[in-house]
Amino acid sequence: MAQKANIRSIRISDDMAKLIDRQAGANFTEKWENLVTRCVWELPQKEEQLKGIQARIDQERQRLYDLQRATEQLRMLERDIKSAQHYFQIVERRAKQIADAVEQDAGEQT
Repeated sequence: MAQKANIRSIRISDDMAKLIDRQAGANFTEKWENLVTRCVWELPQKEEQLKGIQARIDQERQRLYDLQRATEQLRMLERDIKSAQHYFQIVERRAKQIADAVEQDAGEQT
């Protein structure tokens, strides 16, 4: 094992001591070094992964928004079609009434 020339004394909270103690290592110093090393080497990579995940979440959020908008537009179209069918039925009945009236007038004139 390499000689350790840097001797330092620090004060830490009980919570920090518990966090360090949960790390891999045979003693407090190894656990501390493992924690710091992991943070230095792994944290930047994890932050990049997080950015990628957040970008995918944003894409999915936009896709969901687009789907919700499209669904609402389809509902509006369905409502408009039902309304148009109702009006078409009214026009159809009115046209039949007019046709019946024309036929009746034609029958009376002959």
